[in-house]
Amino acid sequence: MKNRNVERDENLSLRRKVFLLLGGVLSLTAGTLATSSLAWFQVGNTTFVQNILIGHNDAKFKLELTRGKDHYATPDSNYAFPDELGFVPVSSMFQSRWYNENLDPEVDSPRFLRGSFLSSTYDPNRDAAEEGDSYFDFELYFSSEQDCYVYLNEGTSISVDHNANFLIAQAQAEEHGKTPTRAELDERAYELDKAVNSARISFFSNMGYQIVDPNSVSGKEVFLAGPLDVHPRDGYFDCDHKTLKEIVYGEYDKTILDEIEYTLIEEPQSPGDGENAFEAALSEGAYCFDRESFFETFSSRIAKEPSYSLDEICFVDDRADPLKGKAHPICFIPAGKTERVVMSLYVEGWDLDCINAIAAAAFRFDITFDGFYCPEGVAGTPVRVFKK
Repeated sequence: MKNRNVERDENLSLRRKVFLLLGGVLSLTAGTLATSSLAWFQVGNTTFVQNILIGHNDAKFKLELTRGKDHYATPDSNYAFPDELGFVPVSSMFQSRWYNENLDPEVDSPRFLRGSFLSSTYDPNRDAAEEGDSYFDFELYFSSEQDCYVYLNEGTSISVDHNANFLIAQAQAEEHGKTPTRAELDERAYELDKAVNSARISFFSNMGYQIVDPNSVSGKEVFLAGPLDVHPRDGYFDCDHKTLKEIVYGEYDKTILDEIEYTLIEEPQSPGDGENAFEAALSEGAYCFDRESFFETFSSRIAKEPSYSLDEICFVDDRADPLKGKAHPICFIPAGKTERVVMSLYVEGWDLDCINAIAAAAFRFDITFDGFYCPEGVAGTPVRVFKK
């Protein structure tokens, strides 16, 4: 990873008003309004960021926030985005195809992929997700008068908005001419609340690329491959029409396909309801395999999401010396310089909670940063680049 400190263009600096922030809070409220048929499941495609709340209380470091041509830098203000920002499931799979030492944190951005496809048919141009249509990037520009490390604060969260989800459940019922009880509406709202489990935040900077799953616990694994019911969504896991073998989508070692133990399904099975691409029936006349055994046997050869839980990434061990903690800095700010961080908000399609039941959900991002001056005597360069 290159570690270049590029002086900001004077015209750019004039257009951006810098404000002081410690433990700055970036609060995003998102809600989904409609549904459409997508790769992993059916999900709302008009999710929009409703507002951004920015606060500050100290001068540990400075922050500028931009998205596209828009700039948000005035303290103690609420901002409503002029456009609706729609989340569509994407994935961090095939990260090694774009994340390499030649990337420049001053200009480059992460890449996400859309859809489900075979490892052998992956095409980075065809399968790349569109920023602004599927996921959203925010450019954060941090600056400091002293060498400073920026960390994600443990107060960061992606939280449910149960009241909003209750109203969404009510509107859905009215749209279909139903009159459910309050208990039934609550039950539907709790299903919508689960949308937070597949939402993610990622950061790309001079400290590398890091994915954060705030609602995960240490040790959780999300496999970026497996069987799916997507083409067509008929309640049965997809099979190759030529070989009649069950298909394995996503990122994995292709030699696995020669070692899978297939079983011919001779008895008809009732199809699944098509609401969950991860759970379906086995097709009669097809050669299928046991999913639990598949993931246990080939675990080391199937790509996994390289994400961190808040416990793994936030600085909570020793605030007297940030380098002694187990936390992973979001970026390093050399004294007198400005460092760019690309923050991406997205929904991970391979998370097992990413199913139809969360379509039309509302949830909230609360993102908080902490800044720590580099201990005296420590070299003014990033100590390490974190990479799972």
